[in-house]
Amino acid sequence: KSTFLHILQSLVGRENCCSLGLLDLEDKFATSSCSAMMWTICNPFNIGGKRGNRIFAVFVSIFTFVLGLFSFSELIGVFYPLVGYLGLLYIACVAYKGIKRYIKIAPKKKEGDIPSSLQ
Repeated sequence: KSTFLHILQSLVGRENCCSLGLLDLEDKFATSSCSAMMWTICNPFNIGGKRGNRIFAVFVSIFTFVLGLFSFSELIGVFYPLVGYLGLLYIACVAYKGIKRYIKIAPKKKEGDIPSSLQ
């Protein structure tokens, strides 16, 4: 490795070369291994034919790249509470719909309406 690096530095210049140890690359490979998951996410969506699918895949890849820049603990610190709050909102909506369904609210009567018992 070092001989090849010295030859490369002499050909293209020291400022144009970078060397990292294998342990430094470990996290970057973990980030790039999610590309198979990205295609799993993109496959079910059919958005505007072939061109739309490609645009969607580009957006998903940009989104996953940006998320890959953060550590796992930072992502959990943001998404875990967010998913919890969304779950509470969902439960509140389901409860509201259930209450609305079983307790029918009578329509408001206008001043000039005659009660149904007198008709």
